[in-house]
Amino acid sequence: MNDIAKNIRKIRKQKGITQDALAEQLHVTRQAVSNWETGKNQPDLDMLESISQAFGVELMELIYGTKGPEGYQRFQRRFIRWTVVLGVLVLLAILDAWFLKPWIREWQSINYRFGLKMVNEWLLLPIGCVAAGMLMPAVVSLFRSVQPGERVRKWLRIAAIVLLVPAFVMAIYAVIWGVISIRTAGMENYSTSVSIPVLDRVEFFFLSDPTGFRLRLACTYLPFLAGLCLFLSFLRDRKEDDSDSKEKS
Repeated sequence: MNDIAKNIRKIRKQKGITQDALAEQLHVTRQAVSNWETGKNQPDLDMLESISQAFGVELMELIYGTKGPEGYQRFQRRFIRWTVVLGVLVLLAILDAWFLKPWIREWQSINYRFGLKMVNEWLLLPIGCVAAGMLMPAVVSLFRSVQPGERVRKWLRIAAIVLLVPAFVMAIYAVIWGVISIRTAGMENYSTSVSIPVLDRVEFFFLSDPTGFRLRLACTYLPFLAGLCLFLSFLRDRKEDDSDSKEKS
């Protein structure tokens, strides 16, 4: 507990805050602050949280002098797991672009079946782009706090859903044509068509561009931005995590 007294005195002086100013901010007497710093009395947990907020530091820093390992394990371990998982998905997407995509292009040029190509470019590619978008804030979160407020997270979720609509439509058609390609694998001549009201218009909009930019927009750029918004939308503030853990306990 003497370490807490030393840390309060040390951080207060580093911040250039007088005992009177701190006491006024915490609604206590200056003598109470002096007793904390000399170790005569100890602030309870609620008061320690108030002191840390007044200093603008983390509670672990106030207690241990530095950001303690408990805080790291509690709030950063999940980011490490997310970074590893997303990194693996992005690596698989890169390997797909280097090895699988050229093989699919060569195969469909011989067999004249485009279902496998659609699955790869309209379904697997957007998933890889979403993972890449989520990976960026996941890596940043390993080194600094990236925790938007509840209102911002709400709008980020809405933005992620809107950005994923084109990729979702293209993925539906990719799955359909993939199934058709499998079911007609033994047929030399076959004729089929797929028409889904409303979705047809979205598909036509992104496929009607002769430059291919709209298709890249739907399957790469928008999913990447959606992944960025998606990861940030699920980051919760530490205070909310604390309140949830208290309710569970």
